[in-house]
Amino acid sequence: MGDMMMYAVIAGIAAGVFFYMFKKVSGGDYKPIELKNCPLCGKKTAKFVTMGTFKHDTLNKVICTSCSATTDEYTSYKQAAEAWNSGKVKVK
Repeated sequence: MGDMMMYAVIAGIAAGVFFYMFKKVSGGDYKPIELKNCPLCGKKTAKFVTMGTFKHDTLNKVICTSCSATTDEYTSYKQAAEAWNSGKVKVK
């Protein structure tokens, strides 16, 4: 991962909010985890949010900053993204 990309990830971690995260793919490279438009309002305003930790696991979810749709909390960004992208959301 390049220095600028690593800096962006570290800065995002410090802020606790992400437009996307990275997942490791074959060959040791990383690619962004894509989030679809909000299944409720249709806008592309979804963000990853780190909610805290529980028993050494980080709890993450995806929220829409326009209509407040949200996923449940998951221990990985990939799980949260899969829930979001498959429409498993609720309104706060």
